[in-house]
Order: sequence, then C-alpha cells, then structure tokens
Amino acid sequence: MEMLEMNIKDIINQYPAAGAILTQYNIGCVACSLGSCKLKDIVAIHNLPADVELALFTKIAGLLYPGQKMEISLPKRAPAPRTGKKLCPPIRDMVEEHTQIMNVIRAIGPLMARKAKDDIWKNDVLSALDFIRNFADKYHHAKEEDILFKYFEQDSAVIKSMNRDHEQGRAYIRTAQKAIEEGDYTAAGTELTSYGALLTGHIEKEDNILYPWMNRELSDNQVGLLFAACSGVDNSFGDKPAYYRKLADKLSKKYR
Repeated sequence: MEMLEMNIKDIINQYPAAGAILTQYNIGCVACSLGSCKLKDIVAIHNLPADVELALFTKIAGLLYPGQKMEISLPKRAPAPRTGKKLCPPIRDMVEEHTQIMNVIRAIGPLMARKAKDDIWKNDVLSALDFIRNFADKYHHAKEEDILFKYFEQDSAVIKSMNRDHEQGRAYIRTAQKAIEEGDYTAAGTELTSYGALLTGHIEKEDNILYPWMNRELSDNQVGLLFAACSGVDNSFGDKPAYYRKLADKLSKKYR
C-alpha cells in the first residue's frame, strides 16, 4: 500500500488531522523532531495489535483517499521473538543507567541556581560535567552506539535520530565546559539546561518506545552476544561506573 511508504511528517503537514489520529493511538509523531520515518516503520516500532493497527491505517487512508473504497492490507512481519514485557538484562541495565543520568539532570537546575559560587559549588558543577562526559556519554552512550544500535539498520531514521541527539548533547557539554573555564556561569547554566531538556526527551523515547521495540526484535542469540559485549564494557571500566553512580546519588540529594 502506497501510503505505508510515505514520510510521516509529510502526511502530517499535508493532512494535520493525521497527527491527531496518531496522537489518539499514543504515537507522538507530531512533537517529534525526527520527521523522516515512514508510516509503516512508526507503527511497527509501537507494536500495535493487529486490530488497532488496522483501525489506524483505515482512518489515515480515509484522509489520504477520501471517498475511495480501499482494502487495507497490514504489512507482513516476522513474529517477534521476544513478546513478553520484560526487557533482556543488558537493555534493563541501560534503563537503570538512565535513572542515574536523570538524577544528575534533575540536579542541574537547583545546582546552577545556587547563588553562592564558592569552590565547593564549582567542584559540584565540574563533577556534574565529569559524570555526563564519562558515565552518560563514554560509558552509557558507547554501549548504545557501539553495541546495541549496531544490531539495527544504521541508515534508519530512528537510529540516526538517536545518534544525532547524542551529538547535540556533546555539543552542549563542550560549550558548557568552555563557559565554565571562562567564568561565564550563566552561559554554562544555559547549555546545561538545554542538555537536560534534550536528554529528558531522548531517554523517554528510548525507555518507552525504542528499547521495547529493540527488545522484541533481538533474537535470543543476539541477546547473548549483546550481554557479552556489554559485560566487556563493564569490565573495561572497572569500578568507575560504581563511582559515578554514587556521585549521581550525592548530587541528586544535595541539589533538589
């Protein structure tokens, strides 16, 4: 069916009511900045039941082809090897890492709003940057980019979007670091706030949409390989992840 190959943002731009239909089915394409996914991919990632998927396609077809009688054929997909709600251990670990990252992100606002800019405060700001660069990026994002995402089509819009978010986050942190070195804490606060907003939305998409989809698509053999590769990363970092988890806990309790 031709409409399944259409770019989702093109559909929404030409037929705004399509955005409302997608929102009705808890598919947040209207607010998404990606815009290059095809309709068939969006629905597949959200793992809608066949009857719900058919209803959604029928409503959108009614917008695109008004007055025409159409037979809706659902895209054929191989049965997902992982149908349960439980995430496999390596992906479950990544969700836990998101919790630590969000602890630091939530501390950023109160941290940068602190009026006393003494040495202890400056050390906490540098500690937050250190956590972001080494735990959130070098440790966690490396697991995603170098291992998990490699099991999926690298040219897909979804993977490109996730990697683009990572790159934008790194840019925010580089600018924040430079601003702090120059003593411009207002600019640093702006960059860190932007980073926090970006990663909050990014993590929400991964936890609620991307990870569950990937979990369904991975075969048992791939899960085993993923587990071994992530264990290798853990071993290479030694006790550093434990140190950064404690740091995240400290910052989250100190700056609420």
